Amino acid sequence: MNKESGGNKGSTPLIKAASAGLVDTVGILIESRAEVDQMTKQQHTAMNQAAWHNQPEGLRALIQHRGDINMETPEGTTPLIKAAANGATKAIKMLVDTHAEVDYECANGYTALLRAAGDGQPESVMALVSCYAKVNRESKKSHFTALMKAAANGHEDCVQALVQRGANIDAESTQHKTALIWAAVKNKVPVMKLLIECGAEIDHVTALKRTALVEASWHANKEAMDVLLDAGAKENVEEIIEAMSAGKIKDDR
Repeated sequence: MNKESGGNKGSTPLIKAASAGLVDTVGILIESRAEVDQMTKQQHTAMNQAAWHNQPEGLRALIQHRGDINMETPEGTTPLIKAAANGATKAIKMLVDTHAEVDYECANGYTALLRAAGDGQPESVMALVSCYAKVNRESKKSHFTALMKAAANGHEDCVQALVQRGANIDAESTQHKTALIWAAVKNKVPVMKLLIECGAEIDHVTALKRTALVEASWHANKEAMDVLLDAGAKENVEEIIEAMSAGKIKDDR
């Protein structure tokens, strides 16, 4: 009952049944000694796959048979994080209602909210915040907040959802970088415009004494520079000249 399927790599009969929400089949397999928390070579578990496929009934059946609701795989995921990464909002609600740790941080630094924001899943973001995920929680490993992750990856819908639900728009990560500075570093222009519209501090200074404009110049992100200048960013001429001298940008404005 625990043998991985050759025709469907990384799967077992229990994983297939749970992923399809086949509650009776899940029960029969476990009663026939299928291991509820067995992990395949691909680090799949029945719980994680049921969460990914948004199957609350499959999850419930596994939990009733003592499946580990917070089990972390070596790659750094839990059933809740798996659900969050795929916009599986029914699974998210079911897991939290049955006491999954909503702000649990894996060894790789990810929480469900950080994963949802980084992967561009606004429905997951809204579901998790509705389940009392801490919107301004900082990763112990990366020191990112969900807003920073969404901004750095260019996910406007997630940025909007987080700001509307109370995210600190000028929260600082390592070296005092804010969501706007991360967006400038990554040249995520639409996100930058949104953050500025929402009141982000344009001239916030990092630990290296750089503003978003200077960071954009050091990364040769001219579109980002133009957005910041149009919004009234103060020009640090010396820093920008230094970036130009290093061959980062050319002054053709």
